[in-house]
Order: sequence, then structure tokens, then C-alpha cells
Amino acid sequence: MMKSRSFLAAAAVVLPLHLMAQTLPFEGFEVNLSSGVVPMKTTSVFENSPSLTLSRDTTPEVPLIVSAGYTRAIAEQYTLGVSANFDLLPSKKANTTLYSNGKAIPSAGSVQWLDNREGLSLRLGRVFQGSNLGYVRLGQAWASQYGTNNNGSPFNGVRFNYRILGLGVKHFLSPQIYALAEIDNINMPTLQTPKTVGGSSFTVDTRADGYWFIVGVGYQF
Repeated sequence: MMKSRSFLAAAAVVLPLHLMAQTLPFEGFEVNLSSGVVPMKTTSVFENSPSLTLSRDTTPEVPLIVSAGYTRAIAEQYTLGVSANFDLLPSKKANTTLYSNGKAIPSAGSVQWLDNREGLSLRLGRVFQGSNLGYVRLGQAWASQYGTNNNGSPFNGVRFNYRILGLGVKHFLSPQIYALAEIDNINMPTLQTPKTVGGSSFTVDTRADGYWFIVGVGYQF
């Protein structure tokens, strides 16, 4: 009886480790650095002012993102991770031109860019082929908008957020070093920004969506 109890006790300890043997190598704290391209499409519409339209230059983004997080093995093939990220670079400056009945209003244009870009994410992963982890990413990102109007006054900057839904893969090159690749769908809910044109106040509805394609390298502790 004592031997049976000892065997059962040992099995209770060893069994969970055995079941999660595939995912345990992916468990731990991690940091990574990634970059890529961010083809985003931004549209802006003046509320109740069909004569006014706004055009924004398309500027390809090349972010430099540092991320830190933790991944936990939760089952034989599955992991759950959390991470925080920060973009080290502000976005490129984009020119915005305002039109009235199709005619440009030079004094009402502006130059805009984004900074203080950061985010939080959850990642549900699944191990396949030993050294690879595929995952689904669900996150939220924030950014601050800065700029100047053509007359030199500050642009009406705001703080806004994006929703992120993505797919990615991590491939371990060694027990600690890994490479990653990710594609994310980025969607910004409609943002209302006040703007003054010719002494009159208007509200501009702006939204953006697009995809991020990023690759990077990381280290797991």
C-alpha cells in the first residue's frame, strides 16, 4: 500500500510536467526588437460640412518596436502570454491639405505625426514542430498626435487608440534566442477632433485601418 501511494504521489508531480513538455521551453520572460512596414489608410470627414474636405499624404511607416513580456505554459500544446510594447521612433511627418468646394485653402493645412506609441497585448500560442510557436495576438495600442498648422499655430493634437488582431510565429534559434514574424490588422475607432477654419469651429471625424508586417529577434530568460 505504501509503495502504491508513493507511486501515485510521484505520478501526480511528474504527469503535468510530462504533458507540458512541449510548451515548457517557451515559458519565461522575454524581450524582443522588431521592425517592418505599416501601410495604414487614414480618412477624415467634416461633420455637417460637405463643402469641406481633407486630404492626407500617404507616408509609409517603418516602426522600431521594443517589447517585453511573459509567456506561461497552460497545456500540452498551448501557451498564454502578455506583453507591453513601445515604438522607439515617431511616425514620419505627413502633410494635410484642406479643401473648400475642391479648392485648396493653403492657410488651413497642417503637418502631423505620431509619437508616444505604446500598447498591451494578450497572446494565445500553440506549439508545432518542436521549436516553433504560432500565436494569435489581441491587443490595444495608444498614440499621441502632434503637428502644426500652416499658419504656425499648434495642431489640435489628441490621444487615441487602435485595436490590434494579429497572427504570428516564433522560431527558436537556440534555447534563448528566437526570431519572430507577425501580421496584424490595425483598426482605429472613429476619432472626433475639433478644428478651426476661417474663424469657424468644426468637428473632424477621422478613422484609420491597415496592416502591420513585422519581423524581429528576441531573447527569453
